[in-house]
Amino acid sequence: MLWRERYDTRVLYDVEAAPITGRTLDSQSETLPAGVIALGTFSPEGYMGMGVWLRLIEAEYGLDPLRFVFFDEGWSLEEREEIGYVVPKSLQKQTLICSTGSAIWREIVQPDHPGRAFAALISQSGVKCLMIGPPTEERWDEFQLAVQSLSN
Repeated sequence: MLWRERYDTRVLYDVEAAPITGRTLDSQSETLPAGVIALGTFSPEGYMGMGVWLRLIEAEYGLDPLRFVFFDEGWSLEEREEIGYVVPKSLQKQTLICSTGSAIWREIVQPDHPGRAFAALISQSGVKCLMIGPPTEERWDEFQLAVQSLSN
């Protein structure tokens, strides 16, 4: 029998962070505004870790408030192109490649491996709620409460 290693989703609240700015896969410049839910990672492989978050967010809030963020840490051309292949065309205008801010975000997130995904609820002052790793049922409930509190 195969066992998956247990992972406890880490949670941080009210994180001061630099704005997330990048270029979408359709070449538009964007800075994420308050109210956006960002699913992020530091490597192209991290897209797979975003899957459960994506399904939960889409079911509850739709795709409009969602952005995918890939922090480019000196990737090769092949790695950059890989993102265009793994992200569906319908989500590419919501997918940012960020060449700046990676070190700051890496320090905040402290991923245990490059493909670790995170979900961030963007607020005016930074991040209202940051969850690092896959969403458990309890963590998803917490995330929903954070979304509600931000919209009130």
